[in-house]
Amino acid sequence: EADKLSLVLSGVAQVTAKADLTSEQSVAMRRSLECSGDRKIEVATGAEDVTIADLKSGDYFGETALVFNIDRTCSVRTAEKCLFLTVHKTDFENFLKICPIEESLKRVIKQRMVSKLSSLGIPFLNGIPEEMLSSLGASVAIKEVPTDHVLFQQGDIGESFYIIVHGGVRVDTTTTAESENGGSADGGKFSEDGSGDGDEATTESTATANNALGLLGPGQYFGEMSLVNSECHLRTATVTSTQKSILLSIDKESFQKLFGCNNNILAEFELRLLKDRATLKQVFAHSLGIASFREFLEAEHAGENIDFWVAVKDFRENDEDDLGKRKEQAKQIFVTFCAEYADRQVNLPHSMLAEIDERLHGDDDRLSPAIFDASTQEIFRLLEKDKFPRYKNSSQFKSFLGRLGIL
Repeated sequence: EADKLSLVLSGVAQVTAKADLTSEQSVAMRRSLECSGDRKIEVATGAEDVTIADLKSGDYFGETALVFNIDRTCSVRTAEKCLFLTVHKTDFENFLKICPIEESLKRVIKQRMVSKLSSLGIPFLNGIPEEMLSSLGASVAIKEVPTDHVLFQQGDIGESFYIIVHGGVRVDTTTTAESENGGSADGGKFSEDGSGDGDEATTESTATANNALGLLGPGQYFGEMSLVNSECHLRTATVTSTQKSILLSIDKESFQKLFGCNNNILAEFELRLLKDRATLKQVFAHSLGIASFREFLEAEHAGENIDFWVAVKDFRENDEDDLGKRKEQAKQIFVTFCAEYADRQVNLPHSMLAEIDERLHGDDDRLSPAIFDASTQEIFRLLEKDKFPRYKNSSQFKSFLGRLGIL
């Protein structure tokens, strides 16, 4: 039972865990929960225990016991003669009545947990700069849940992403199958009145089946899709705690505030998560993605499409106040990509081109930044339908993911 904090005053102590529970992710989380020390992990063949941290003078362990009601996840044994200063939980609770520092202690524990995130091997966190990852600490919440607590249900709107620090969860899905004539899902039939004579009356019934997808433990994560979907994302599974657990929780709003101002970082996060399921929108959101897709399109003799898209993007984002200069920029885009004998003509409906031409040469002094929006949406639709599926099977796409460190 966890009931005290210990500070090493002298000597060396070692933190050990069961050898069968020492994955890299698990070790990182156990260290963040139990102690301030560190150590490279080496598991000897046949060993039951493995040392995950060395504690020297000034190091401490067990402070989590003062604020969370969980059992110890590791053992501590002395490697030589040691002297410890200990604070028991009951004494600490009495101290809090005089000096309320519990929230401050929780912030220290949370910051240490967050500092371990980069060592968890979570794919989409690997590319985030260390300083941004550190600032994530202010947005992370620590969630303590009891056994059999439902964190979210299949069909709920996804709003948070979770990393397991201690404990574990079970992931389940429910499937529904409808059958006619009141029969079972495997096709058995019977008439509504049970007689089997005359015209058959039919009914419909619904059969549900629960499917266990697996168990997740310390260092593993779930709910990540809620962070990258711009629209409401519905949970595709139900997640329930299998024991008393401690989780780090990051909500979508906080994540977007932290990373939404950096398009490349946000796009890279999404690409690390989705990999070959990435959309054209996510590839276009990254500067290297645009360059990679352009290289592919040039090889397909279709590079004018992405050049048109980029030119319009620059025009839309241009904050030039001089209407004359804005019109000249718009006319140059039209001459280069839309005119009848344009050098890099894109494939757009005649009616769409005529409308743009009329607005460019009209007497209206106003020129909307959205003048090319319908045309770029059409080009995007064509690329997404035809070129993008082939791009995802190309060497250029593999090379693009490789440059981001995504395998």
